[in-house]
Amino acid sequence: MTLKQRLTGNAAKIVLVVLLAVPALRSMTGSSQLEGENRKLAEFPAAPASWQETLKFPARLDQWINDHFGYRDRLLKLNNRVRHALFGTFPTVQVISGQNGRIFMSAHEANFPPYTAIHPTCGFQFHDHEKIAGQMNAMHAAFRGWGIDAKLVIAPSSPAVYQEELPGWLAQRCARSVPPFRNILVPERLSPPVLASVYYPLEELRAARAEGEVIPKTWFHLTGFGSRLLTQKSVERLWNIKADEGTTLKTRIETQTSDLAHLFPGVKLSSKVEAIDFAASGIEECKGAKCYPALRDALEKLGDVNRYRNERAPKERLIMLSDSFGQYSAGWYARYYRDVIHFSTNTLGRLSDGELASLRGFLREEGRRSDVLFFYHDTGVLTGRIDLDLKKLASVQPMVSQVRN
Repeated sequence: MTLKQRLTGNAAKIVLVVLLAVPALRSMTGSSQLEGENRKLAEFPAAPASWQETLKFPARLDQWINDHFGYRDRLLKLNNRVRHALFGTFPTVQVISGQNGRIFMSAHEANFPPYTAIHPTCGFQFHDHEKIAGQMNAMHAAFRGWGIDAKLVIAPSSPAVYQEELPGWLAQRCARSVPPFRNILVPERLSPPVLASVYYPLEELRAARAEGEVIPKTWFHLTGFGSRLLTQKSVERLWNIKADEGTTLKTRIETQTSDLAHLFPGVKLSSKVEAIDFAASGIEECKGAKCYPALRDALEKLGDVNRYRNERAPKERLIMLSDSFGQYSAGWYARYYRDVIHFSTNTLGRLSDGELASLRGFLREEGRRSDVLFFYHDTGVLTGRIDLDLKKLASVQPMVSQVRN
């Protein structure tokens, strides 16, 4: 048998070997971590130093191969794209498809139970009304003790604003539940000063859906038109600033990738979003720790830091502390304030005791001469975010809910 005949007869085997060899060789050159997996990929196992480790070596090697085979990232992205196109599903429990093309964050972490970012917001099996009210009372008392009249904006999230666009069974479950803030923002649980300092504009934002997308269909965060509307109504409610007192902002409509895109690599989703043109609006925009050098060490660890200067605005300064929702709304407050300083508190746990003391010192001193705003989304408040930040920023434990005149 000639060499040509041998090659022809074994063509299928040769092709199979080549197909297997290419990704195998590719894996030896290294494989990148695919964004959105929320875990660390397996490392190449060390050489076994004992008989017990030798027995475990094949399984560890298999884990490494599974995480690093050639073209793994591309194949996973293709798999994500096909599954979403055919079934409307995502490769994580953190995101679910709703109705009319809207998507929802289902859980804030991959290891959280499904729907834990939805159930509290609509009130399904929610029983912590007294506890959350106690945290609001504690926050107000703590900052009042510093001579600061801190305000709280609770930004409604998609499950509240677009409840009827949840998956059918989930929308029905939520429709049968009582929204928690109906039983939290009441005189029986919050003192009059606290009630006057809290703003949760759910009904206003739901009514505004006829004017535009309050929350873009493929987004988790309030942004664009919704942020513009919320900031306008919040300054009027909390500080009695009329909308026409603010300066004019130049905006444009942009097609922006979903803010949840990192959770489903390969699936391309975007929405049209109203964005501020800061330069055209005469606003100086700054991002990062350099925006406030006096707190550089602390702010570098916080990461999400913004500062906006607008010399034409009517009010002096706003200090804004927030969860991730704040970064999409802070710039809109520059219409009303000459200086907007925004810090995210998402990573307060990274700060040393000294850095936390510096941040507290800044709040105590500058807060007396500024308007101070805490800005959290509804699910965050309902799952204890105020308690978490209050312990770090004010060094106090939350009080039992009690109305104080």
